[in-house]
Amino acid sequence: MKLAACDDDLDRLRTASERVAANLVELEIDSSRQLLEASTLSGESLERWSAASAALTDLWEWRGLLESFLERARELRRSSRRADDLHRLLTGPSIELARSQVPLAERDLLGSPERAIRCTPDELLAHMSHAFDEVKTVVARFGEAWETLTPRLTDARTALDQTLTLAATVGESGRPDLKAAAETTTALGARVSTDPLSVSPAELDRLIDSLKAIERDLDATAALRRDLDAHLADARARLTRLDVVLDEWKVAHQELSVKIAVPSAPEPPPPTEPGMARELDQIASLAGSGAWREARRRLDAWTERVTTALDDGERAVRANRAPVEARNQLRALLEAYQVKASRLGAIEDPEVERTFAQAQHALYTAPTDLAVAAQLVRRYQEKLNTAHEVLR
Repeated sequence: MKLAACDDDLDRLRTASERVAANLVELEIDSSRQLLEASTLSGESLERWSAASAALTDLWEWRGLLESFLERARELRRSSRRADDLHRLLTGPSIELARSQVPLAERDLLGSPERAIRCTPDELLAHMSHAFDEVKTVVARFGEAWETLTPRLTDARTALDQTLTLAATVGESGRPDLKAAAETTTALGARVSTDPLSVSPAELDRLIDSLKAIERDLDATAALRRDLDAHLADARARLTRLDVVLDEWKVAHQELSVKIAVPSAPEPPPPTEPGMARELDQIASLAGSGAWREARRRLDAWTERVTTALDDGERAVRANRAPVEARNQLRALLEAYQVKASRLGAIEDPEVERTFAQAQHALYTAPTDLAVAAQLVRRYQEKLNTAHEVLR
């Protein structure tokens, strides 16, 4: 083999060795790798980093083997008469990676008790490339985990501190859900520090959501504590409004029953129970004794119940009034058609007059059958349209 070809191989290997050294140094000074060296790991993280750390140690040892190999190659290159030896060194299994013991059962009589594992320079570079990829992937995964989890953990701790402070102001520091959230925060903080690969961002997100939910609950309790009188006044106003709506419902249904035949609107329920007003007094007593959370819980349930009843009542009032309003609209429509008939000169037409009388009788006789009345008003309109065509 010509020396020029050997020189090309040597130059390529020297360049590769320089790049290996530069990348290994950059990996050594990487902040995530340095943090890994300083951390006490456990679980999955310990297992992954132990394997990667061992691979990184191998990389430095192999880089030393590569440098030793290049030194031997430079020595051979100084003698131009040893080109064949240099060629064999560059292309053959000239680098010893390791030695392993050969079990007695596998040796022959003249066999060595050790077996050398050897490779070519290019094979060594391939081993190093594979190991480097594994190490950098593990280091990057740790870096990504810490970068993702640490801000979330900070948010969780901040939310916990705020929630604990708020709980203390309303006398609820011992609530079980807050205690559980505090324990979860501590446990996740330890895992992020020692076993970040076992923690998913979703776990911290769920913790933050639960703390925010507790904080909202405490805020509602604090708001009741600040504005109890206003909340109770609003509740009593709702109860009064409900009584008014129920009365309106009763009056509207009575009117409907008298004025409209076969009413379909819902009948009114009995008046509100006195117990609803007494429950507000009980809620006020609970708050006065310091049971703010229970007072708020009962007030929220009471308010929801009364609000639902109020909404149902207002819809029922509208439903009871709608048929009477529909009858009044038909009356106004019939009168408008009568004015039109007078303007057209069709008011003297016996058929038109008879149809008007029937519609008027249906609309002004109680109880009114709306279906029949509406049909008669439509018929009167049709008669007017026919009479108008004839007169034209």
